[in-house]
Amino acid sequence: MADAPLSSIAVLDALREQYERVDFDPDPHDHSAVRLAALIDEPLERTLKTLVLRGDKRKYFVCVMSGTSIMDIKKVAAVAGCRQCSMVQQERMADLTGYVRGSCSPIGMREAFPTFIDTAVRHHRHVVVGSGTPGVVLRMTPETLLRASGGQFADLVPSS
Repeated sequence: MADAPLSSIAVLDALREQYERVDFDPDPHDHSAVRLAALIDEPLERTLKTLVLRGDKRKYFVCVMSGTSIMDIKKVAAVAGCRQCSMVQQERMADLTGYVRGSCSPIGMREAFPTFIDTAVRHHRHVVVGSGTPGVVLRMTPETLLRASGGQFADLVPSS
């Protein structure tokens, strides 16, 4: 019996977007972008992390940025239209998104949360994001990520 399609892959297929599925043996103890980049032999700046946040007034949203980036919480809050925000607790991820920590995808979540993709991402030829299933990531262009996630580009990191 064939595996059921992943939500993220089902969305990409329904939109007829181009992507590449990359399977790997996940590290059960290290879910970091640094470890993932090493496992799939991809530069860290093109290995993206998907962060789920909660703003004031119970508003959830998603930020996607390079594995080399650190989020500027004040910029993120402003972009999301919040006065303040914080990361969603790890225990809430699966219920909220349908995905577990370490494989969270900005595509195909249970609910279509506002999604903000750091502007630096658009300068890469391709990027890698979680698929929603441990051991599987998806390689695509930043434009494909933008369309499939329903996101928008925004400045999310401190100025250099």
